[in-house]
Amino acid sequence: GKIYCKENEPEYILNIKRGILAMFHHNFNKPDPADKYDPRMYKNWEYGAHGLCENLYDVEYQFSQETHKTQAMKLSKTLNLNNCTGKPHVFSNIPGVRCLSKSCDRVEEPLKISISSSCNILGQESKFVVKTCETTGEYIFAPTQMKGTAVTTVKQNLKFKEVKAGLEQYSIPTANPRTLEMTGYDDHTVLTEKQKTEFVTKTLKMIDLLIKSVEKKDWKAHIFTSLVELLRKADEDTLSQIWDHCSSDEQRRPWLLEALPFVYKQEVFKLIKEKILSKDLKVNEAVPVLRGLALTTNPTEPMCRDISNVCFHSDVQENETLKKTCYLTLGALLYEHSKIAKSPKLLHDIALELKNRLRIADYQEKIIIVKTMGNFGHKTLDQPLLDIIQDNNNKLELRVSAVYALRRIAPQIPQKVLPVLLQIFRQVDTDGELRMACFVVICDTKPGPAVFNMIVKHLYYERTNQVRSFVVSYIRGMTKSRYPCDEKMAKTARFALKMLRTRFALQRLRVGKIDFHSSKWLHLGEYSEPLQLGGSFDFQMVSTPSSFIPRAINSKVNLHILGKSLNLFETGVRGEGIQELVKRLVGPKGHYSGKNKLFDKEIREIKKMLPITELEGEKTKGSFYFKVLGKELMYNYFTYEDVKELIEDGVIRVDNNLKDILKKGKKNEFDKSDDSSGD
Repeated sequence: GKIYCKENEPEYILNIKRGILAMFHHNFNKPDPADKYDPRMYKNWEYGAHGLCENLYDVEYQFSQETHKTQAMKLSKTLNLNNCTGKPHVFSNIPGVRCLSKSCDRVEEPLKISISSSCNILGQESKFVVKTCETTGEYIFAPTQMKGTAVTTVKQNLKFKEVKAGLEQYSIPTANPRTLEMTGYDDHTVLTEKQKTEFVTKTLKMIDLLIKSVEKKDWKAHIFTSLVELLRKADEDTLSQIWDHCSSDEQRRPWLLEALPFVYKQEVFKLIKEKILSKDLKVNEAVPVLRGLALTTNPTEPMCRDISNVCFHSDVQENETLKKTCYLTLGALLYEHSKIAKSPKLLHDIALELKNRLRIADYQEKIIIVKTMGNFGHKTLDQPLLDIIQDNNNKLELRVSAVYALRRIAPQIPQKVLPVLLQIFRQVDTDGELRMACFVVICDTKPGPAVFNMIVKHLYYERTNQVRSFVVSYIRGMTKSRYPCDEKMAKTARFALKMLRTRFALQRLRVGKIDFHSSKWLHLGEYSEPLQLGGSFDFQMVSTPSSFIPRAINSKVNLHILGKSLNLFETGVRGEGIQELVKRLVGPKGHYSGKNKLFDKEIREIKKMLPITELEGEKTKGSFYFKVLGKELMYNYFTYEDVKELIEDGVIRVDNNLKDILKKGKKNEFDKSDDSSGD
């Protein structure tokens, strides 16, 4: 028989029930049915929370003295987790739970489990009653990254109440009822037309429940989770029918679009592709859906091809916002696909396409493609990025973006990347921001003491306080880190700190408190052995000598749990010419400054008689980004024209005189003779 459950019961609740059922669910099918009682030990297969797994059975039979038939059994079985098939790919709707993949390059399996069960059974193999059960599980965190190995033993006892034998009947609501069977999300069931209709009706009812819960201000998260799990079981035709019913409904449509990115199935990717290219999805709807798809951790080749076809389509290329989001999503999916790809053809084809588009792209599109390459992280993309970095004719923003795009590539091929980055870092005439970016990527490769010896030697000849303070603040912070993934770099940093103290007094470096005149890289890392939990926080501030406002600020948070490291989130902002904008507003000659200054009239008369050359200064521009789980999902930029448009549209409320001032370029006046007024 089968055990049924409620239609709207959340999957995580069912998993608990399945775990309890697995304790007294036994399979007595022997390899050779002719052996009734022998062998006492044998292997067979059972469904469990980890899929279809091998079990080793040890059965002790107790016979009746009168009938010489089996009266009771004592059963012990051990689960072999190293031999499982049909393992579910998705255990949670929260992407982060499924993304604990970075293991500090030391551990492949963070968690090993040994499970054995013992049961007292009354009856025979064909018909029996379970009296008591005891399950013992050893959860081994191997290793803990710091010291030794921690073993946690969990014992569970299951006792059953005495109940009178009887028969009760329960009504089954639908023709295809939900059961507690252990199955993976990869199981494909062909639905009949009647079942498809019932499936669509059930999905619409669940969406209506969500709508009512929001209207009543009684949000029920488990309903949304159940909706996602239900959509995972839908085939292509059923998904299309659901879309047809929801697309024209203003209340159902947003909830369907909210749930689809969490389904992580090929059918959803195909549906989204069709709706974007047919323009059934508006840009403001397509952007969040694409960002959600970027969190898919096991994308197949057809999934990646569907998104690449969307990105390279002419209609998408014409829309800046959609193109930008699609490119970043494509890079994130390709990075995940590269971990499981059996054939590298798709990866090489798209890498080649990105290289070709980079050559003919305009400036803003180049930055987007560079960031896509950074999300992709394929090692064949190193050369175009290095060419951008080494070309002094490229703008600073593009060169800095290319450096940060190497963060996933550099650890794979440090022998090719490190020489170029070290060369630029040691060029004292190069912009400080670019050199600091090179230092960040150098640290991502986790170099040894030899590389840091070169860096420390160079600090002695360093001219700018920004680069010096940035490097030394990182070294000092890393020496105190207890974060497991920082173990190698912490040792290298302690070595570098000794060299600093040996070569010159540390006081000369002036790396104390944070101020706006020096750059900083603050790193904090902590870890708790008893809790097997830790985290790290990075804060970087890049300053320039010409401005009291930092040019770039970013921060990053990492989490370490169960022997795995997770890049939780990272965000940053960068701007140029911001100080000039502030000066035009509240500076000495700004719009809101006093107008009637002493000698202003005389100074203006003198300037009229002097030959003056006017030079247009740097215009305001900037950008910001946001990463989740190491994937850059959001990137936006603003230019001087955007600032003017905001003022003209009334978003920033100023008077007409100030509008005229900000619309004009900044004019720096250089007198060709001495100005006795000192202005």
